[in-house]
Amino acid sequence: GYDRGHMAPSYGIDTRYGRDAQVETYLMSNITPQIPLLNRYLWKDLEMMIAKRWADELEEVWVYTGPVFLGERDTLTSGVEIPDAFYKILADETEQGTFRVLCFLVPAKPVPDSPLEQFLVPVDSVEALTGFDFFEQWPDDWEQTLETRAAGALW
Repeated sequence: GYDRGHMAPSYGIDTRYGRDAQVETYLMSNITPQIPLLNRYLWKDLEMMIAKRWADELEEVWVYTGPVFLGERDTLTSGVEIPDAFYKILADETEQGTFRVLCFLVPAKPVPDSPLEQFLVPVDSVEALTGFDFFEQWPDDWEQTLETRAAGALW
């Protein structure tokens, strides 16, 4: 009942780094269980927007991706844990030398046909759920400004 959801997307890696790198996206260390409704639609749409729009339009964009596990965890019969949600965080350096951020937190079972904007959240929300500090290298004032509020729209 689950697809093998890529964290580093096959298409995006192939178009940027070539076939050898693309083949590595199929390693199990890059795969998490995703329901088909998420993997084949909303998640794919987000991956394609990153690969075909932002990666082409922007000089450089950083993407952080991963699963979110909350409380008691369901597992496949193999013992692989099933995430409760997934995140993608994008950072882009502007021409002024500052950064802008998009942070998506998508539940493992999203409502069909949900717009991507619905899943924009502050980076702090994902940090609280995962325990990661994504932009600790940034000056504190940048980090405070960029992590505490959700983007109002897609770039």
